[in-house]
Amino acid sequence: MDFLEPNQVEQFPMEGLQETLIRTGTPSDGSCLLHSIFLAYRSYRELSKEEREVYIKDKRGLMADQLTKEKWLAIQDGSISLLQIMERMRSVIFEVPEWLKDPEEMKLHFKDYQLHTEAIHVLFQLLEPSLVDDEILPEWDTECSHQTEDKFEPNSYLSRIKEIWYRLYYRYIVNQIEKLEKDHKAPPNLMTNEERLSVIHKLANISYVLFDMVVESAFEKFKEEVRNPETWVDIYSFLYMMDELGLSCNLLLLDASTKNFFNGMKMFPCFSQMIQEEKPCVVILYHPDTHFESIGRILDLGDNIKNISRIFTFEDELIGKARDFLLEI
Repeated sequence: MDFLEPNQVEQFPMEGLQETLIRTGTPSDGSCLLHSIFLAYRSYRELSKEEREVYIKDKRGLMADQLTKEKWLAIQDGSISLLQIMERMRSVIFEVPEWLKDPEEMKLHFKDYQLHTEAIHVLFQLLEPSLVDDEILPEWDTECSHQTEDKFEPNSYLSRIKEIWYRLYYRYIVNQIEKLEKDHKAPPNLMTNEERLSVIHKLANISYVLFDMVVESAFEKFKEEVRNPETWVDIYSFLYMMDELGLSCNLLLLDASTKNFFNGMKMFPCFSQMIQEEKPCVVILYHPDTHFESIGRILDLGDNIKNISRIFTFEDELIGKARDFLLEI
C-alpha cells in the first residue's frame, strides 16, 4: 500500500469491519506518528503547514527535555532500555579497538571516566570483540531478561544488569587467562595468586566503565531521537511518547500490510491495559517500520455535508473489536 500525500484521503477497508474507514496522508518527515495523532484535533488541523511543523518540533523538544534516565529505564519495565543498551554495547565493543589507535579519540569517548588506556588495550586483546559479541552479550541478554521484581525500580534494575555484566566479564577473563597459561605452558611461579587476582580484578573493573559509558551513550542517543523532528519515531520512542503526550484518549494501531489490527501491540501490555479504559480512541494506520497515517470515518451531517471524524468512542464497534483482539489468549 502506497503512502498518501499529506492531507490526501482514501478509503481503507478493514478486514472484519462492515464500515469502510478513511485514511489521511501525513508528511514523511520523521514525525508522521505525531502528525497522525494530532490530525484528530481541530486545533491542529486549522494550523498551516509551517505552523504544524513548529508545533511538532516544539512537542518533541519538550518531550526530550522531560526525559530522565529513570523514565527511559522504566519504559516497559526496562525491556526497551535494555535493548538499546545491548545495541549500543555491541557497537562499542567493535569501535573501541579503533578508538585505541587515536589517544584523542579515546579521550573524547571516555573523558568522564578514569580509565588506563593500556589496561583497556590488554582487556580487548584478551576478550576480542567477536568473543564478546558471540558469547558474552547473548548470555547477558538471557540473564537480564530473566530479571523480575514485583514493583519495577529503575535504579535497582540498572544496578542488577550492571552486576551481571561484571560477573560475566570476570568469568570470561579468568577462563581466557587460564587458557593462555595452558596453551603457552606458563611457569607456575609467573605470578603469585595475589598478583593474579589483582590483574583479574583490574581488568574486570573496566567492564563497569564500559557499562556506564554505554548506558549514558544509549540514553543520550534515545533522547536525541525523541527530540529531532526528522528522526523516525520507532516503537521505542512511541511507547515513551504515549505517556508523555498526556492525551485524553487511547491510541490504537492498524496494520497497513494486513488491513487488520497491528499484531505487535500484543507484545506490549500497555495497549491491552489502555484499551480497557473508558476513553475515546485515536486510531493510527501503521506501515510497518516506515510510516504512520491517520484513520477516521465519514460522518454524514445532512444537507450533503460530510465530515471526517478521527476520534472513536469507547463503545465504537472498531474499539470493541480491538479489545477482543488484544485480550484474546
